[in-house]
Amino acid sequence: MLRSLVPKHFNILNGELGIHATYLYNKRLDYPLNGPAFGVNYRPNFHKNINLIVEYDAKTINIGAIYALWADHFNFLFELQEGKYISAGLVYKVNLKGDNKWHSKILDY
Repeated sequence: MLRSLVPKHFNILNGELGIHATYLYNKRLDYPLNGPAFGVNYRPNFHKNINLIVEYDAKTINIGAIYALWADHFNFLFELQEGKYISAGLVYKVNLKGDNKWHSKILDY
């Protein structure tokens, strides 16, 4: 899959707004995702552990949220694919370098 990513984050009055754009290309015959993809995420100042997401993946529109737990080592994900199919999961992050760089990004209030 060929993919290029252009992220940009802005500090706005009530939080942080992220805008993302990319172009997806693959040669799959069963589920081609060829075309532009866009995403917007919002992390409110009053609760920085939550990240709200809306995305278009060259085929469908998806909405969801990620909630960071325990110093951002655990993340709970919830998404509605095409606005109707539920997808949820729990992610455990391991930093192989040994330093915990993501910790200060999430919990600095």
